Amino acid sequence: MDRGSAFPRAGDLPRVALRRLVRARCERAAERPIRRVLITFPYRLGDYLMLTPALAALTRDDPELRIDLLVPGGVARAVAELARGFPALRRVLDPGGAPLRAALGGGWDRVVHLGRAGAREHALALLGGAGRVEGGDRPLLSTAEEIPRTFFQAVVGRTPGADDSLRPVVMFDHAEHALRTRGAIVVALGGADHNRRYPHWPRVGARLSERLPRREVVVVAAAEDRPEADAAAAAPGARALISPGRLDHICGWIAGAALVVTTDTLYLHLAGAFERPRLALFGPTDPALRISDLDRPGVRALRRPELCERAPCHNDMFGRCRTGPVDCMAIPPDEVCDAVAELLRSVEGYEDRSSGASPEP
Repeated sequence: MDRGSAFPRAGDLPRVALRRLVRARCERAAERPIRRVLITFPYRLGDYLMLTPALAALTRDDPELRIDLLVPGGVARAVAELARGFPALRRVLDPGGAPLRAALGGGWDRVVHLGRAGAREHALALLGGAGRVEGGDRPLLSTAEEIPRTFFQAVVGRTPGADDSLRPVVMFDHAEHALRTRGAIVVALGGADHNRRYPHWPRVGARLSERLPRREVVVVAAAEDRPEADAAAAAPGARALISPGRLDHICGWIAGAALVVTTDTLYLHLAGAFERPRLALFGPTDPALRISDLDRPGVRALRRPELCERAPCHNDMFGRCRTGPVDCMAIPPDEVCDAVAELLRSVEGYEDRSSGASPEP
């Protein structure tokens, strides 16, 4: 509904009607115990990792809870794989997998819409017999909100306490694949949008191999980024690992790294889950909104807001910078390599214990 209008647009009528029906029904059942929860999550795979601290805290507060998660079809399979190890997570629902049929047997006591709910989401709550529905009237995230904390408050219903961590949670086994990157600098390529892609990875790979000859550089990428990965790994002492589409491989490669260099991607949040030293390239966006442990030793972000006249940007960037390429990520390669070398020096003792690698002079 338009904020300035008392009447909904014609296209909004189904959504508004269903919302009113759901609210009227929920008012009669709001006091029943909460045992089954549906969370609608219209975000991406990396964002799911920022949701995991909330899922962990919610189930720790009440171990009897059972959770269903409705996610976009493009990430449903990957989310289901990452969700292994969460015993409370019953189902990951794919919009293409008949979620309305799932709702008929859902029996949800609480529905949490993490985003603006449409007719489908309100219909799910209605068919699932929801006793309580929260959110859905507006987009959850604004440009200035810290995402892990915002998800936590919306899902758990309280602010994070002293015993709560906002570090992403990955619980399935990845040890076998971690051996392939043990002690290496992992340069992870990716980014679904142009304003998350760094344009100078080949030059960074070459410079790192030159400046740190005793440290292996491993370039990690998805299959669609193979040409760029091969170019970044062309220098002596570097090699590329191309994902076979298995998240256990990717998790292992990140978990085994001595240090991870990447942009605002799934790889960055996996590095946070495994507490790897990491350098994040953010350009004009604010890394503090997406990295919950930015003040921790071994974690650093390069941010260059002066490279974009519209900075700072964050959750509103997707609709305005899709056409690319964009200049806001053009951080000089030598600046990136300087930051990597400095970060390696700061975690030298940790390097010796974890990998047995000799510190760089």
